[in-house]
Amino acid sequence: MLVAGCTGQQPPPPREPPPRQAALRVVVAGDAVLARAVSRLLGAWQEAGGGEVTVVETSADELVHAAANADVLLYPVRYQGLLAEQGLLDVLPAAQREAPDAAWNDIFESLRVKQLVWGDQTVAVPLGLPVYTCMYRAKVLEQQGLKPPQTWAELAALAATLQDRQTDAGDTAEPRHVVLLPLAEGWAGLTFLCHAAAYVRHRDHYSDLFDLDSLDPLVAGPPFVKALTELSALAGPGRDRNLQLTPTEAFQAICRGECVLTLGWPVPVSARGTSAPLEVPADLQFAEAPGADAAFNRDTREWDARTPTESPHVTLLGAEGRLGSAIKGRPHSQAAWEFLLWLSGPRWSERVSTSSAAATLFREAHLRSPGPWIDELRPTAARSYAHVLQQSLTQRPVLLAPRLPGADRYLAALDRAVRAVVIGERKPREALRATAEEWKQITAELDIARQKRAYHASLGLLLEP
Repeated sequence: MLVAGCTGQQPPPPREPPPRQAALRVVVAGDAVLARAVSRLLGAWQEAGGGEVTVVETSADELVHAAANADVLLYPVRYQGLLAEQGLLDVLPAAQREAPDAAWNDIFESLRVKQLVWGDQTVAVPLGLPVYTCMYRAKVLEQQGLKPPQTWAELAALAATLQDRQTDAGDTAEPRHVVLLPLAEGWAGLTFLCHAAAYVRHRDHYSDLFDLDSLDPLVAGPPFVKALTELSALAGPGRDRNLQLTPTEAFQAICRGECVLTLGWPVPVSARGTSAPLEVPADLQFAEAPGADAAFNRDTREWDARTPTESPHVTLLGAEGRLGSAIKGRPHSQAAWEFLLWLSGPRWSERVSTSSAAATLFREAHLRSPGPWIDELRPTAARSYAHVLQQSLTQRPVLLAPRLPGADRYLAALDRAVRAVVIGERKPREALRATAEEWKQITAELDIARQKRAYHASLGLLLEP
């Protein structure tokens, strides 16, 4: 001690704790069940060398305000654009994304290159994003010599055939409905976009919902009118029931024997908020949502057949799901991203994404054991669903659901139009023209320059400075 004192050297300053050990505030918007699931993992995070984490719940309406005091934000996918354009989303550094324990390339391709990107930068990690799948009773189709439809035209023909045979069999025929569609309030517009996707997504066009230069809505064009005309015809026989169903309720409906075929996705019994399990039919199987053999070319005003190498299927991406982002400008950005990569990584993502009805599996590693996400399905059906989800999110063209600021308003306007057509109040062309005018008004109110910048960024493009 005397020797040290004689040197006149000061003791070294205390070392800063490693970034991973920083205290973090995690805000979960609009999903109390997800918040509880994250809270249950905090002990494991600290055992792995992480710092203290506080989890706070907030409503989706308050997420922008709540983000100002958050290090990490977990949120519904449709608010991604709003948060990005508010300048709230931090960029995930390439070094962290490419670290071996992040297993980034294990995430399904369309999520990595489309949904998690804003402009040309990665700003989110996935916690699971369900997509519309075709759920059908395989035995019923096989008995009638039919196969699951690959296109909407095939679905219409299948529905007509089964309806005729059901009518011939008398009123006691089961199931009661041939086809049910999830057209409940808040879902009709998204189900319509799922139907329109394959008609709209042309190989020579980059934009589908708005004109890239003028930002004029394209929703009243021929491919959308065709899709809504077909959707209305499909929905007619079960109209009243269709208008009650969400995608997850459609899954429950086919499990209860209400229909032969429907669109939607399954959720674990724990995420449904009920302890009553479903009796899932032994022959329940899954296929990709129907597609189309041709897409509309806006330049030539012609329908162009898809080439032999093109899939007829186009996935509607971002209809539902949960994302996680680090908030820009906060002092512990590196620790925030490490926590998010840990939460969404191969080891713990199952515990997180199985807790929410708005999430599902999202990694190649999840395919090895998909049961926890769909615990009521038999193993063959669980594998069928996982395989279809992988196909839908890998090497498939996608139509991105609106995620620019005001996404809820655009979707609500589309929702009203679709439901008005289904109940017979309006014709498809008339309803979609009215929707286009409403979309123009929304864009003008939110500032067309701002919306144009956001729309370009949502497609992975950047405006010229």
